[in-house]
Amino acid sequence: MKSEDWFPTRIWFDDLQLDLNKLKYACLDLEREDPAGVAKSNRGGWQSQDNLSNVDRSLKDLFETIEKVANESSIREEMGCTGKFRLDNKWVNISRQGDYNMPHSHPNSALSACIYISCEDLQSQICFQSPKVHQPSYDSGPDWDDVYLNHDTVRYDPIPSRILFFPSWLQHYVEPNNCYAPRISIAMNFVVEYL
Repeated sequence: MKSEDWFPTRIWFDDLQLDLNKLKYACLDLEREDPAGVAKSNRGGWQSQDNLSNVDRSLKDLFETIEKVANESSIREEMGCTGKFRLDNKWVNISRQGDYNMPHSHPNSALSACIYISCEDLQSQICFQSPKVHQPSYDSGPDWDDVYLNHDTVRYDPIPSRILFFPSWLQHYVEPNNCYAPRISIAMNFVVEYL
């Protein structure tokens, strides 16, 4: 029998070589400069404005590196993108104990990413929800959830220096931070510029 996979959803990840200490303090400095931040999908915690342009050199270098990684990886080809990814908006998330992010997606962009700057082992996960509108409402056996085509949620542990790339339309959320230490991440969106 033949088969084909339809409606696949891919998540890409890579571990970057970064000076995490510099990046952590650059993010905390942004919070000190604008303690109110913004409230979007975050419940508790702090989120920066999404127009980070006048920032520390370490953050500028990070954004250049990430844009390069997005364009030089297999992501463009796998998404069928004939243009070039351009980093559009980006923001810092600082979640303290109990803080979390509600389910959301990132409209008006093609590709999104999240990189972890500071997090503890076994800190709460980022969760991606299946784009399938009609999930099965029954359980067809003990191994049902072990088959990747049947998953309704996929979870990734936060790992310092790890970046996750995903289609911007993919619904996701972040579980409540279960540690005293803050979880610091930077999220971003890419648009496509056609050559």
